[in-house]
Amino acid sequence: MKKWNVAVLEDNRELLKQLTVDLKTSEHANVIIAEFDSTEFIKKVENDNRIDLLILDIELEGQNTDGIEVALILKKPVLFVSGKSVKFLSQLEDINLDSDFPVDSILKPATPDKLRKAIKKIGSEIEWLEKQFYVHIKIGDQIKKINQLSVVFIETISDGSNNKKIYFIDEKPTTLFNFSFAKMIEKGFNEDLFIKTHSSYRVNKNHVKNTNLLEKKLIVEFINDSAVLTNKTIPISDNYYSLVRNSLLKK
Repeated sequence: MKKWNVAVLEDNRELLKQLTVDLKTSEHANVIIAEFDSTEFIKKVENDNRIDLLILDIELEGQNTDGIEVALILKKPVLFVSGKSVKFLSQLEDINLDSDFPVDSILKPATPDKLRKAIKKIGSEIEWLEKQFYVHIKIGDQIKKINQLSVVFIETISDGSNNKKIYFIDEKPTTLFNFSFAKMIEKGFNEDLFIKTHSSYRVNKNHVKNTNLLEKKLIVEFINDSAVLTNKTIPISDNYYSLVRNSLLKK
């Protein structure tokens, strides 16, 4: 198993120091970020695309957010390390059931052996998810890891180029340069997840909010360029009508 790049949030500075040391000696973790302040932690993680796993304390004394709120903001695989897991049991259950990223928890004290086993376990889940749902796409000069589950649709940019615009449920859209729909599967996109509705569109069927097959259109919800959640009506062409109908009936 590879070493995971981790970001650690612990409000007790001595515990943070010890946790960082224990993780650095682990065979499964590289510590990229170690913070005691949740606001700084969120900022650093959002600006670092290397992070694979969050290791979070739950109860953060004197801070505006607790560890569960931090996890919901960042939407990354998370291992909670806390002495107050029982107090937050209901919230832990909710985030575990409702999130599309792996969630696990261990009680303090987090011994090196306990950490090693917990990271190995959640790492196996991350590896499985990455194989199933993540693709690596060139955006500008960078390769970005994208969770297919968060992609709502991809649209051809009508400027004569082969560029596409990709829209998400949890972040602003971006441009895919010289991106071919014909090579989506080759690039790792799940052909059972994305449906052809029109020559200019590929739509994640899990994000279809409403369908009107008589008028040959469907509605999706996504984050626009202004970071606002909005709706879009996407046409269904005659060529793809049967395919769309059959795919949506299988949902």
